[in-house]
Amino acid sequence: MSNRTAYFYDPDVGNFHYGAGHPMKPHRLSLTHSLVLHYGLYKKMMSCVSRPL
Repeated sequence: MSNRTAYFYDPDVGNFHYGAGHPMKPHRLSLTHSLVLHYGLYKKMMSCVSRPL
């Protein structure tokens, strides 16, 4: 049995301000994405880029 990891990323997520008290921190998502790319983790995951509805 093998485990699969899916990685979903929207490059525009940092362009939206959720408000001062909201727990969503777009900068953290950008940092995480940078780590995924630089450590080559994307090669071991099924990567999906979201599309607008």
